[in-house]
Amino acid sequence: MNTRIIVDSTTDLMPEVKGQVSVVPLTVHFGDEEYIDGVTIDHKSFYEELVETDVHPTTSQATPAAFMTEYEKVRGQRCGDYPVHKAVRHLSERGDRRRGL
Repeated sequence: MNTRIIVDSTTDLMPEVKGQVSVVPLTVHFGDEEYIDGVTIDHKSFYEELVETDVHPTTSQATPAAFMTEYEKVRGQRCGDYPVHKAVRHLSERGDRRRGL
């Protein structure tokens, strides 16, 4: 059985490792312009946009549907089904506050 790693595009990977994992891109917005991280905008273009415009970028996390698409791609590759997701501290803190913890 093989193991396949699936990460979102906020993960810093060395170029030689990137080809060994599946990367689910997040969405980057500059005003009304929408880009897919690593697909329709690369790091160089992102920084050029920062210099050329006064608009501050915002991001949207990779969607559950995007992750499901990646899961489906690797399902046929006889990989183990062991999804591991990184914890997002600020989201868990918000949830704790809502529950009064």
